[in-house]
Amino acid sequence: MREAPRYRLAGIVGLAGLVIVRGVRARAADEVDGPSIEWQVPAMPSDELVVAGLPATAGAWLEVQPPDWDGWRRLLSVRVLPRRDGTPPVGGRYRWQEERLHFKPRFPWKAGQQLEATWNPAEVEWPHAMSTKASRQEFRIAEPQIARPPTEVTGISPPAGLVPQNILKFYATFSAPMSRGGAYANIRLESAAGEPLEFPFVELAEELWDPTGQRLTLLLDPARIKHGLRPREEQGPFWNEGDQVVLCIAAGWPDAAGRPLASEYRQCLSIGPADEVSPDPLTWDVELPAAAGRDPLRIAADEPLDEPLFVRRVTVLGPDGEVVQGVVEVSPDQTGWTLMPDSAWLPGDYTLEIDPRLEDLCGNSVGRPFEVRRADADGAANDAVTLDQPSADEPVRLMFILAPAPH
Repeated sequence: MREAPRYRLAGIVGLAGLVIVRGVRARAADEVDGPSIEWQVPAMPSDELVVAGLPATAGAWLEVQPPDWDGWRRLLSVRVLPRRDGTPPVGGRYRWQEERLHFKPRFPWKAGQQLEATWNPAEVEWPHAMSTKASRQEFRIAEPQIARPPTEVTGISPPAGLVPQNILKFYATFSAPMSRGGAYANIRLESAAGEPLEFPFVELAEELWDPTGQRLTLLLDPARIKHGLRPREEQGPFWNEGDQVVLCIAAGWPDAAGRPLASEYRQCLSIGPADEVSPDPLTWDVELPAAAGRDPLRIAADEPLDEPLFVRRVTVLGPDGEVVQGVVEVSPDQTGWTLMPDSAWLPGDYTLEIDPRLEDLCGNSVGRPFEVRRADADGAANDAVTLDQPSADEPVRLMFILAPAPH
């Protein structure tokens, strides 16, 4: 014989002076049918977990007979994953608002946290019309997104101004890592009249980025620079002394995160005479610090040098023969070099060592010039022939002594 329906007193609601007594039929264990709920899971630490899709009358019923704290946690439980035996539900506050059940944790969710929410309608005695299906939902709290300004070009090396007619390369530096593969489509050289120069760069399949993805090396085609090579003889150099040139970087170029550059970048350059002479460290001015202090050692070259090479190819050896550690900086005009030591200078003998591979803007290294042109019998340079001078392997060494400052 089927058991008669059981009723219990669900609550008393006062409405317009009336007292309404509502009976709620207890559900049998196998009565788990009904509509599915909708989850609105939190994404950020301050968000709430929301359950939607309950019948419209559910809110009034929950206000009449709200579960106790333990009942709420059985109805809608939230646990941190991975679950372990005895893991308690997340504590928090439940509220019904705009036909949705909201759960706000006692403490904000943690960024990166993985959680599991479980809806257990069988844990509460609902009227039959309000029954819903059980549901389970996993969700993850996102890491907060830090708003960053758009990536921009922070500089071109060499800087704006006069550059040699036989300049060999440029460096473009960005405020954040850039995407790969689109450099030559987004960088161009223009004449003063706005006409683009055709194929000025050596377009390598693997672009020359530094490890950070923020500095790009752009090599000009040496076949249009070196004398005696057919492209230069047939087409001439890219420009002549006295020309005005603009290096342009397009605004649509995406960075590594897919965001376009903040704006187009344009740098004007004036073409000066060619430079075919190797840098000579013996002509540099060296400002020495006093021993027992941490004042910087400064070098002033007589021409702009390749900035990344200037940083790497000049070192100072201390009295013990070891490299002096510190922070190296190159001046904006690329003629100045500064070493701020990590610790105080010791008294004694030092060596300033210049690697022969250090270059100027035209590829002339300390060891050899970029090109050496054979002279005719009358002493005039013969542009039809280019000879490479053997490279010097030994570094240039300048010795100096540091003594304490006089008292």
